[in-house]
Amino acid sequence: MPKKSSSSEEESGQSFSVLESLGQAITKILTLLSSVVIGGSVRTRTTPSIPPPEKFCLGDNFRRLAADAEDYIEAFPPNERRTALQSLLDGEAKDIARDTRILDGEITAATFVRLRHYLTEKPDIMPVRLQFQSRVQLPEESFSEFVRQLRNLARDAFPDLDLAAQEDKVREQITVGVRHQTLVKKFRKRPQTMVQEALDVAREVEQLERLFHDQQIGRRQSISTVQPPPQSRPNWSCPPPRGWVQPYRPNSDFRPPPRRTSHGDCVYCRRFGTKARACGHNRVGESHGFPSVVFYVHSVITVQILE
Repeated sequence: MPKKSSSSEEESGQSFSVLESLGQAITKILTLLSSVVIGGSVRTRTTPSIPPPEKFCLGDNFRRLAADAEDYIEAFPPNERRTALQSLLDGEAKDIARDTRILDGEITAATFVRLRHYLTEKPDIMPVRLQFQSRVQLPEESFSEFVRQLRNLARDAFPDLDLAAQEDKVREQITVGVRHQTLVKKFRKRPQTMVQEALDVAREVEQLERLFHDQQIGRRQSISTVQPPPQSRPNWSCPPPRGWVQPYRPNSDFRPPPRRTSHGDCVYCRRFGTKARACGHNRVGESHGFPSVVFYVHSVITVQILE
């Protein structure tokens, strides 16, 4: 019995080793099938992780092609970048690149410079420079968008300058063309030496203004939500309850009703005579005498004359 158990263990170990070697062989075969043999060396083909950009035709935006193509061909091995870049050209653009043999050498930054020279029309520099020098910040235009437009114009207006020199031109035009009042004061008080510094300052100012604007909107909404309750108007069709007092409302045209007093007891009539109208005793066209007042005055005058 012990001999049989040992033999079974040996058989199971042999079968396990056979399966392991078979799995390794299959893995090697799959690796070889997914590899490309170039110049006697085995190289695994890599698949780019980013989608290919749109193909370029004559008249399209070459600056966009150059920016997208540089990122796209970086995912390929150096010996496959020529084919990858050529696949991004279409129609007459591909024919020009093939006839001029621009893509025969190593793909570098100079390759894109030559492609731009052959695939784009060289613009007249003077109108572009005039457009760059007259470019100012438009109303409702953000500072970052203004700087982006200046950089695009600087590339076309000063193609012979390097990137650092173009940034200096952009910085000078920012000082002239900025129209934001807060940024104008800040840049005059402290001139910026780099475009990125100006962008950082503008970003802080815009964030503060946006925060202040949001606070003002929130305050207005909170004030509008807190409103006094509407005042209910009295229903005159029903008699008011006992003890109800009508609220006082001043009226400049209101005159009190005539008082139940005689002319001799009325203070208004004693003071103003027949000209009194507020008490209601003297109507238009009526005349009343005051014998007591007249007699008193007449007696006083008579006494003074006799004396």
